[in-house]
Order: sequence, then C-alpha cells, then structure tokens
Amino acid sequence: MTVEEAKRYHAEYQAMKAKGTPAEYMRYMAAKQVLADHGLLELTPGQRGFLASVRRQLSIGEDA
Repeated sequence: MTVEEAKRYHAEYQAMKAKGTPAEYMRYMAAKQVLADHGLLELTPGQRGFLASVRRQLSIGEDA
C-alpha cells in the first residue's frame, strides 16, 4: 500500500457512519501502520500491540 492509498483509505474509514467489517478494519489498521512508518501519524501503544499480535498470528499461520 502506498502512502497516498493509505491516506485515502484512512480518511474514508474515519468518515464512515457505521462500523466497518473486520476486513475493512484490518485494512484501516494496515493504512495506519503505513502512515506511522512514514511519520505521518503516531500509533498508540495499544495499536502497536494489536498490529504486532496480528503479524505474529499471520507468521504462525504460515508455518502451520
């Protein structure tokens, strides 16, 4: 995901009136990670922990 795509998706998700689907939320969090990696926003400790947990789960799933 490019920075521009991340900015667009982040803005779209925040503008949603209702909660997104789990897939939409994960894409939103991926966008937040891209933006944080480029110094455009800061993740909270909880968000960093959530993303680290997701990465761990994905790597464990790939090993299985």
